Parts: sequence; C-alpha cells; structure tokens
Amino acid sequence: EWTKDESGHWHEATCEHKDTLGKKDFAAHTWNDNHVCSVCGRTETHTVTFTDYDGTVLDTRTVEYGMAATTSATPTRSGYTFKGWDKTLTSITEDTVVTATYHQDSPATQTDLQNPTFVIDTVTAKPGDTNVAVTISVVNNPGICSIFVSPHFDKSALTLTGWEFNDAKLGGQTTPFKEDVASPKLTWTNYCTKPITGDFVYATLYFTVSGTASGTIPISLTYNAGDVYDLYEQNVTFDIANGGITVSAQ
Repeated sequence: EWTKDESGHWHEATCEHKDTLGKKDFAAHTWNDNHVCSVCGRTETHTVTFTDYDGTVLDTRTVEYGMAATTSATPTRSGYTFKGWDKTLTSITEDTVVTATYHQDSPATQTDLQNPTFVIDTVTAKPGDTNVAVTISVVNNPGICSIFVSPHFDKSALTLTGWEFNDAKLGGQTTPFKEDVASPKLTWTNYCTKPITGDFVYATLYFTVSGTASGTIPISLTYNAGDVYDLYEQNVTFDIANGGITVSAQ
C-alpha cells in the first residue's frame, strides 16, 4: 500500500532498517483527468493562503481540486469595513493567495470627534503629481510629550518622498526623512519637559502619485502602546481618522 502526501507517494519500509531507508520508490503524483493520482489514488489538493491588506497571513486551507475554499478569518482594519477577498474562491485549481479588501469608512470631520484623535487629511491629485501634501493633525489633545506613528499606504500607487514636522509647535527631537525605508516612522519627543496641549498639525507627508493610479488611495496610521505618552510617561490613547489621496484624471 502506498503512503502519500501532497508531494508524492512511496512505500514505507517495515524492516529493522526503516529509519534509514527513507521513502522507497518515491514518485510524484500522476494526475488523471479527474485530478486523482492514477498510481496511489490521492485527490489533487492545493493550498489557499488568506492574507490581510498588509500581507499578514490570517489563515491557510488545503482544498481539493475544483472545490471551494472557505475561512473563519474575519479581517478588521481601523477606519475600514471588510469588503471581501480579491479573488474568486468557488473553484480552486492551483495554490492561491487571496487578500482582504476593504471599503474606507467616511472620514470624520474634526467637529465630529470626541476622543483624542490623529486625523489624516484627504486631498485630491492627478496621476503623476509630485509633492502632494497630506497633513496629520492632533485633535482633542489632552497634553502629550511624545508621538511615534507609522503611515501605511499602497506603495504601488504612492511614493513617500518626504515629510516635515511642525517644528514651531513641537520643539524637542524629531526623526529626519530617509528614502528606501521599508516601514517609516514619524517620531517626536520633548523628553517630558513640557506637554503640548490643544489641537495642532503634527506633520505633513509628501507623496508622488503613480501615473497609473486612480480612485481613492487610503493613508492610515498605526502606533503601539507607549508610543504616545504624557508628562508622566503614561500612555495616552488616540483614535485614528484615516484619510488618503483621491486621484482623478480631470
């Protein structure tokens, strides 16, 4: 009797030397028209990998040829509503990677906000535009001494070419922009000398828009616990109102 897995089939040794003999007569599967191996009878299968918008693997499933793939994964993303997967999953015929897609929620206006919030501006641009400015503002600020945030966007549609901090408001130390950084982070701290209060523009991002870009390209922020803190180095929680660049040929 054949022993089999997704890679092929073989006869297992049963003698006293089985641990050193390995896979006897190993051969790759020979699929017939029904996608069943004509030698060992295994049905052809493929792996479906479910990923989030940022490439994080959410789930993997092994599916028989021609069958549908399902997952219990429920993707979530701040400021967005899950729309579905980017590929049809009703008939899998090869190893497949699918990615979660989202609708961007309607941007909140600053007057709608009740909690401390980072607000990313939404602006318009044309394909190929350069130096497109997108501001990051701090709203309902209770008093902070540090901000460490990372911007996220579709790098095939937008290229981050620089940023400027609001030095007149911030003081302290900020990170200079560097090109070719895989995960850029905008950081500022004033070493808890005096908290900044009130609403203000934190920084301005500058982008070049791809010549083939269209529609609204979302720009979001993330930060970790402890990245935003007050005079006493206590964590301050901020909501995030995501924005983006709406690209139109007109």
